[in-house]
Amino acid sequence: MRSKGLFPRLDESNHKVTSEPTVEYNCIAWAANESDRWWDVADGYYWPEGAEKSYDTSALVSAFLVQGFRESASASVVPGVEKVAVYSQAGEFTHIARQLPDGRWASKLGDLEDIEHRTLEALEGSLYGKTTMILERPLT
Repeated sequence: MRSKGLFPRLDESNHKVTSEPTVEYNCIAWAANESDRWWDVADGYYWPEGAEKSYDTSALVSAFLVQGFRESASASVVPGVEKVAVYSQAGEFTHIARQLPDGRWASKLGDLEDIEHRTLEALEGSLYGKTTMILERPLT
């Protein structure tokens, strides 16, 4: 695991690597169920039309709101509902993870590997900060 050391709360018991590192897509694309493009507010990358363009947490949230997500009261699994968790630090977004049907979470770690992790707290720390919001939408 190339990201070992970046996330001190990850250990053998709470996550597994599910893909090799790639620069084809990032965590935002992965959370939106895409693996063929990098999402970023910077010029030259994809960003949803109508979404705020900045690195503020509100911009990442707006990118998912325009896709039909809304704020959720909890990270608990709800059948028929997909959820994403927004991480931020000092008012800026740092990461977003997608919930799997069994309650685990899937993350793309920047240009590193994809992982599945049991808890949102497993990625919290100095790099990604804290989970600050859960968003949800009905599965289509």
